[in-house]
Amino acid sequence: MQHALLTKLHCAPADRAAVLAVLADTAATGITELPYARVAADGARDEEILVTAYAPSAAALLAHLGSPEQAERERRLTPYLAGDYHRQLLGRVETALDRGIPLTASRYLQLRYIEVPRKVHADYLAWRERTIFRHVRAQALIDSFHAYHTSLSMEPGVLFFSGFSCPPGDYLACFDNDAYRAIVREAGDRYIAGGAAGLHTKIYERLS
Repeated sequence: MQHALLTKLHCAPADRAAVLAVLADTAATGITELPYARVAADGARDEEILVTAYAPSAAALLAHLGSPEQAERERRLTPYLAGDYHRQLLGRVETALDRGIPLTASRYLQLRYIEVPRKVHADYLAWRERTIFRHVRAQALIDSFHAYHTSLSMEPGVLFFSGFSCPPGDYLACFDNDAYRAIVREAGDRYIAGGAAGLHTKIYERLS
């Protein structure tokens, strides 16, 4: 199982270049990190940066996180950050769509989060295969679509990683339609804690 470590941080636009220079210095730990900027549907960036790191095991990511090299990088980042780090560790459990384009090669990454009540988790997996995944596979603008589940997080649940390279507005039309709205209504609060309001999405643009 592939694992992912997500780190969110905030910095002023004027400090972004300095932050990216520090983030690029990952040779010592052997784990490649990829930074993204959060963007709106019109492509405008805000102050949030998402850093993704992937490895075959959770242990490798935790070792990277606890390494002296990482501690030194965080020391160098401190003057530029507007807040603290927000992190979560996830494991990939399923790939719904793979067009041969690595997730890290797509220009944009959308994260789609829901919390699934544990008592219906097995039913949910079968349901999403015939609804969400079938819908996603029919969307030509999506490069790849992967289902991750949280391993360590204050926000437990399912996180879909969706890669695409078209303008964000065009991509969002894949889900802003009657067919997908019907899927969300069918899920209701049985498969999504909080119902439709429990679906949270963010789009990020790759910075390197």
